[in-house]
Amino acid sequence: VWALDLDVEIHGVDGQLKRNVEAFLQIYQERKTPNLRITRLRRLHNRAPEQVRRALQPFGYYRVEVAAELTREDANRSAWVAAYRIDPGEQAVVTSIDFTLDGEAADDVDFPQIFGLTYGMPLVHTKWESAKNELLFSAAAQGYLDARLEQSRVVVDTDRNTASVEVRFHSGPRYYFGPVRFRQDQFYPEYLQRFVKLEQGEPYNQDAVLRLQGDLLRTDYFRRVEMVPVTEEADPETRAIPLEVHVTPNKRDGYRVGIGFATDIGPRLTLDWTRRWINRSGHRVNAELIVAPRYQEVSGEYWIPLKRPATEHLRIRPGYHRLETASRKEEVASLDVAHSVLWRGWRRNLGVEFRYEDYDVADEREDVNELVPYIDVSRTVSDNPLFTSRGYRLKFALLGTLGYLGSTADYVSTTASAKWIRAFGADYRFLTRADLGMTW
Repeated sequence: VWALDLDVEIHGVDGQLKRNVEAFLQIYQERKTPNLRITRLRRLHNRAPEQVRRALQPFGYYRVEVAAELTREDANRSAWVAAYRIDPGEQAVVTSIDFTLDGEAADDVDFPQIFGLTYGMPLVHTKWESAKNELLFSAAAQGYLDARLEQSRVVVDTDRNTASVEVRFHSGPRYYFGPVRFRQDQFYPEYLQRFVKLEQGEPYNQDAVLRLQGDLLRTDYFRRVEMVPVTEEADPETRAIPLEVHVTPNKRDGYRVGIGFATDIGPRLTLDWTRRWINRSGHRVNAELIVAPRYQEVSGEYWIPLKRPATEHLRIRPGYHRLETASRKEEVASLDVAHSVLWRGWRRNLGVEFRYEDYDVADEREDVNELVPYIDVSRTVSDNPLFTSRGYRLKFALLGTLGYLGSTADYVSTTASAKWIRAFGADYRFLTRADLGMTW
């Protein structure tokens, strides 16, 4: 007994249409099945034309003609070919749209008053589903949380190759923001309330809810943040609803270990520790240690959230490093204190840094003290922070010091830098950098 060797040929369609036909065709899916019998093969072949027609209906093809042929190539080797020549015909077009909008949204000028399909367009089922989902999404985004599709139907006249669309959408009442309640015992409630920019009494807005969720996730305090509008507790007069925020804490401590090598300092070990929060007020601390044969560094950062913790904080950075090479020895200690705020996509840092440097170059030793006020602004745009394929970074800084501030030198310095990234192909990126500076 010879095992069947089946080849399935599909002609007349390609691309997405062909892939969908292959997904619907049982004979195509079972063509490599061991011990496929003749009776099963003929049964699958007889079902194939109807399966082809159903596969093409989501793309608007309702007058599909299929010429099916099952032939035996070699009687001795049991080699078979199932061939399907498909004529999809023309796509059915939308010629009638009956859209009814009920509820408070019917009088809301900001709510879509027409359905998302247009007369004369081909009936593509993905666009039909997208138009319905867009209604539900718009309703949820604008506070119509009880909205529902009461009726949605498409009637296809295959004789005329036309489609009639019927949609009845009921928005229900519009809800408004009530109090925001955090379900947690990790932080002081008043601290988390400082993240909330929602105004009680304003119409419920999903975009504002998502912004609050994003602000909370970006703190790195939480592994998960779930926003739950409690419609069953709506005020019967104002329809204001509480918004409950359920959070899952992140791991409190984070660690990172790195190794590297540089020609001037040799092999390098980096140890990094972060405590994502150290108290119920949301303070954070980070410490880093770098050890190499000719270079050692220890640094830290203490982060204090301020009035608007999602965008504003106080940063304290102590640091010390020691370098010893054949031509240079140096020790540098520093303390940097800065106020940092994010405004319209730009990060502004305003601070002061104290630096003490003790260095020995070519047997000349010198001590330097500097108290350096500075301001810098930067903007970063990236499609992926971990591996950017499209993005850029801009930074501008102004700093300086004067002798009467306790420094051993007087100077003013300004710098500007830019970085631009574009990917081409799957594995390559084009990076451009530019730096400008002036000191006087």
